[in-house]
Amino acid sequence: MIADARARGMLVLLLPAYLGYAGGSEGWFQDMSNSAPAECHAYGVYLGLRFQNAENVVWVAGGDYSPPAGSAGETCMLEIMDGLDEVDGDNLRSGHWAPESTSRSQLSFRSKIDLNGVYTYGLVHDACRDARDIAGLLPTFLLESTYENEHSAPTHLIRRQAYESILECGAGQISGTLPIWNFGNGWENALDSPGSLSMEHAHDVFAGRAWYDLAPDDPPRTLLVAGGGTFGSDSWVSAASTADGSLAVVYVPHPAARTITVDLSTLSGALTATWIDPSNGDITVVDGSPFASEGNQAFSVPGDNADGAGDWVLILEAL
Repeated sequence: MIADARARGMLVLLLPAYLGYAGGSEGWFQDMSNSAPAECHAYGVYLGLRFQNAENVVWVAGGDYSPPAGSAGETCMLEIMDGLDEVDGDNLRSGHWAPESTSRSQLSFRSKIDLNGVYTYGLVHDACRDARDIAGLLPTFLLESTYENEHSAPTHLIRRQAYESILECGAGQISGTLPIWNFGNGWENALDSPGSLSMEHAHDVFAGRAWYDLAPDDPPRTLLVAGGGTFGSDSWVSAASTADGSLAVVYVPHPAARTITVDLSTLSGALTATWIDPSNGDITVVDGSPFASEGNQAFSVPGDNADGAGDWVLILEAL
């Protein structure tokens, strides 16, 4: 399965021993708590040897639970990761703990983390900002948030989480749909769900562009100078641009300001401006495009998008 994923260009976040929500029976925390540290270490070595040539694996400690510091279950998890390190030091490491955490929240594992994942059901841009402040230079990504068809989440929320994480966390995001994530009945049909298709369109927005060079327009803002909303609220409009000024991406959520103002002097060259409907991928060229990279320019969203929500993506890129 790991090899098949690699052939499809897919990265696999692999949990060596899923702890289970609240450390309960759906995971292995209780068994790990009753295992000798040497057994846990040997298991880590075994996994490392088995998958040491799988270059598309990121090892993820934890699993929906933050084990008590110094507990036998935490010790076992640490020994597993140490065993992996002995024989498979090349693959990156992350951590997945209880909700409203980051991979670095579990202090005993901080030195083992290469990718800082964010796990939140709150405002993603807020959690990403906090995570980046704590992680320093570690790449930060959205590890888990609300899934489609859960918690009565509208599709525009699923999109918002995705775009905010790419523009605010910086290193990408993971999105989920029920019943795909647990291979429940009808999961094949859910590949064409509104949320799934929205993620396909998000991929298309970023894949052909240097999204990995985007830096968030943190407060106090220099790129988005009006209409950007209030940080830490639903009105916040996420924006990011590259250091050379050749690309800027703005996600206007639903609901938010219908008009935003961008300081084009922070960018460079003649700039094409396009609105992208994140629900179906349709592109609308802004009247007056291309624009000179000087002064402030107001941009108004084209109205409701194809699924009736108000979220849009503005792309500004140098010719």
